[in-house]
Amino acid sequence: MEWTLDYELDIRLDLRNPKLLHSHFIEAQLHGIEHLAEHVREEEQHFIDATEQSDGREPMEDFAYFYPVTYCTFNWFAISLTNYLRLVALVDLVNRTSWSIPDLVENEGVVNKTCRDYVEEIVPAVVQWRNKVAAHPAATAPIGINDKRREADRLGTLLQSFSCPVVRTAGYLEVARIRWQIDGETADLLPWSVTAIYEHLTPRFWPDKSLRPHRHKPGKEPKDEPGTYLRQARCAN
Repeated sequence: MEWTLDYELDIRLDLRNPKLLHSHFIEAQLHGIEHLAEHVREEEQHFIDATEQSDGREPMEDFAYFYPVTYCTFNWFAISLTNYLRLVALVDLVNRTSWSIPDLVENEGVVNKTCRDYVEEIVPAVVQWRNKVAAHPAATAPIGINDKRREADRLGTLLQSFSCPVVRTAGYLEVARIRWQIDGETADLLPWSVTAIYEHLTPRFWPDKSLRPHRHKPGKEPKDEPGTYLRQARCAN
């Protein structure tokens, strides 16, 4: 019995005889990801039902003050999704190498790079948010200009790491669409949406766990065409 984890790359986990990992932690992450996406979808539908606007972009002032759990869901989702995808990459690596736990330690550089590259290729905006906001705000551990190993943080990124700007783009709740700027240094965080990311990944990773689509009022459905707000929200990953 096998569980297909990535339908595009045909990554599978043998549930009867796993080479390294059992499925419980991977399953737990997936259930958490689905739960968080469903929560955000409920909030999105609430705003769609409450307003005539459905095809534009609307800043949600003081969103985190009035909806703290929903805002925090972006952080939780970023961490859970990153963990999940790194585990998928690890399953693939172990399938190809038959490495044991000691082998992972001996090949730590390869393991870390393989898992990191896999996630960054699939959801770069989420990884960036995880690193600069969700895991810990960049302002609490800033990378300065004297650190020769890594690129210094922009001042706008440090400010945005503990700020909470949220916008509603064609019905989707998004973070990082508005970017702070200090002394000419603009935050480099990329915009993304929990539910748009989830929908984008559904065919490849969990085709049996689709979200309920937005329900717009008749005549208020946003157009999904190049240059529209809906296309921008769905293409941000």
